[in-house]
Amino acid sequence: MQPAWVLHKRPYGDSSLLLELLTLELGRVSSVLKGARRKARGGNSGGISQPFTPLLVTLAGRGELKSLRQVETAGPAIVLTGQQLFSGLYLNELITRLLPRFDPHPRLFSHYGQLLPRLTSGQSEPALRRFECFLLEELGYHLNLSEDAQGDAIISTNSYRFDPQTGLHPLRFSAENCEHSSLQNISGGSLLELHSWWVTDTPMTLSAMRLIKAMTRRALEVHLGGAPLRSRELVRSFLIGDASRKVD
Repeated sequence: MQPAWVLHKRPYGDSSLLLELLTLELGRVSSVLKGARRKARGGNSGGISQPFTPLLVTLAGRGELKSLRQVETAGPAIVLTGQQLFSGLYLNELITRLLPRFDPHPRLFSHYGQLLPRLTSGQSEPALRRFECFLLEELGYHLNLSEDAQGDAIISTNSYRFDPQTGLHPLRFSAENCEHSSLQNISGGSLLELHSWWVTDTPMTLSAMRLIKAMTRRALEVHLGGAPLRSRELVRSFLIGDASRKVD
């Protein structure tokens, strides 16, 4: 048996479930859990098929769609609610959309398992941004925060623009004592702060956190082909609905 996490599930046939799994040894895998919804015969669509529950699984079959022969929980479920849940769904959608099937990423698997408990701590924002950077690296995309596109070191008093496909490009005017206003005008000092955060995991300012979020989102958009994430739309719908309820 190998460790696994459920990324997504949906009904399959009359009584089964189709599960998208992130596994340690095989990477992302689509699998069928037969009879999971047939409660009269002992089926269970509860804990063993829920996202954010660590599992041990045995997969069988030669095709792309595997059969789950054995599945059991490997520990307590990580309970996510509210914004924490949306963050978890966002992570799962990123992995499902971006990782090819049967391409193992053991370091990413480990990082995912370490991140989920941090979502419940209330300090999830830096951890989410670090996971996005790590996922991009696993996809072969390095977000270089210490050098520009020409390989020159970032200078704190210079200003730069960010192109998600080619990297950082210096601008002609100085950005001394200026905060970045957009991805077209980023202070070198902010980039060096982010580089320090990435290398040493030191705390970063709110403006730097907003910057790394904007940079990773732009880079991820390139890999996603411009198609919007459903989890992000779900968050927007929730926030709009919550605001409406407060007004009422």
